[in-house]
Amino acid sequence: MAAVRNGLFVICLIAIVLAPIGLHFAQTRHNLLSFDVVAEFPPELQLVGGEAFASTLAALIEQELDGATGWRPNDFIAWSPKLWADNNSNRQLGIILAIRESARVFRDHLTKVSATEYDPSLVDADTKLRNDEHKFWFPSAESRFREAAQSLRTYVAGLAEVPPVSKPLNRRNVELIRLLQ
Repeated sequence: MAAVRNGLFVICLIAIVLAPIGLHFAQTRHNLLSFDVVAEFPPELQLVGGEAFASTLAALIEQELDGATGWRPNDFIAWSPKLWADNNSNRQLGIILAIRESARVFRDHLTKVSATEYDPSLVDADTKLRNDEHKFWFPSAESRFREAAQSLRTYVAGLAEVPPVSKPLNRRNVELIRLLQ
């Protein structure tokens, strides 16, 4: 009986030591964004406007969802951000907040001019990004964020059509100031 207890103790001790090391290396690899804007949209490529911005937002969302540890803020209570000081969860919450605000400005100011309608793909993406980031199911945060990334990809595909079915980026300086604010 003592041998079993000692064996379990050693296994638990090894798990406690190896788990943070594994999470560290997984996070280090995850911190490198594989999306290269210049490779995806070379300078000689003629853009309608909005492709690079929407593709970057979609790539950021997919990076957070497809990482080794996945979307952490809604995970099981034993490793959620509410119980421990989980920097990955809090980093992801900051990233989704920045993506939400960027998508809102993109929809409201960078593609819309006064009385024109909103682009439906951007409205859909913004709506799905507003899902509760802590929601585990019905619908899960991950599924809604993945749908938002797909809506952004649909927006980009609509810009490639002739004539474009998605609303291109307007090039007024006053609208860009709102994104920088």
